[in-house]
Parts: sequence; C-alpha cells; structure tokens
Amino acid sequence: MRRIPRPGEFRSNVKAGVRVVPHKISKHEVAICEAIRPRLVRDGLYFVGIDVIGDKLIEVNCVSPGGIPRINALDSVRLEAPVIDFVEQRARLHELEGPQLSSSN
Repeated sequence: MRRIPRPGEFRSNVKAGVRVVPHKISKHEVAICEAIRPRLVRDGLYFVGIDVIGDKLIEVNCVSPGGIPRINALDSVRLEAPVIDFVEQRARLHELEGPQLSSSN
C-alpha cells in the first residue's frame, strides 16, 4: 500500500490523516527486499514491514509491521491466515534448525 499525505503535510502515517491507496511493488523495492533478506532471515525476522521514501529504505518495522487490514480492504483479500501460518511455520523451523535461507523464504 502507499500512503499519500494531505496537502501541506509531510508526515505519512495513517494517524496524520493520509490517504491509503493500492501500490504495485516496483523492481527497485524488490531489490531492496532481496538486499536485506539474508540479514533478516539470519536474525529470525520472517515478517516485517518496510518503509521506503523515494528510492531509500528508511525503516524496517519488525515489532509491529501492520498494514494487513488496509491491504485487505484495498485489494479485497484476507491475508491474516496465510501470514500467520507462514510466520508460525518459520518460527518452528527456526527453533528446530536455526535460520534457513532458501529460495522459498
């Protein structure tokens, strides 16, 4: 999702009254994810949110990645079950084997 600030506002958080719109992930954003993925997986962080402004990664949200309810509403999907199933699966594997980095992560 993309957050668009109100006119004259520099903050882009939802509580500041932004407009939330659907967003197609760009090739550059995929490259950012690929670049940070090995470190995140090594640290056991399999589900995070990232904030990108322009072409810069400015924040990795690992405690409260959020966004699922808004993505559900914008894209008419329900991401909760597959996201939680994935996170639980990765957490179990992490406990048993340690962090794994493969093409399916």
